[in-house]
Amino acid sequence: MRKMRVFQNNAYISIDFLNNKSEVFRLTDINTPDTGMAFPLSETKKIVYEEPKPENAESINPIKNELESFITSIIEDKPVKVSLNAGREAVEVADKILQIVKESRKA
Repeated sequence: MRKMRVFQNNAYISIDFLNNKSEVFRLTDINTPDTGMAFPLSETKKIVYEEPKPENAESINPIKNELESFITSIIEDKPVKVSLNAGREAVEVADKILQIVKESRKA
């Protein structure tokens, strides 16, 4: 599973990179025009569900492209597109971001 979930005050967003699928659940005022399926929550609020479709979703799949590139590099004995050092640096940056997030939660 390759997903990212984003939580906001009035929304929950789920992005599935492997399957090119996104889901958005939004809390809105009952009188706000619907942009997707709406479910009344109270007399003043509702939950709106949307499944946005990205343009060219069929041709853009970063996870699939990454795996195909890796397999091709093995089969054809070619260098990978991202070097070991670049990959390590990306993980270090992600780790630093996680550390900052954890520290900000303590404050």
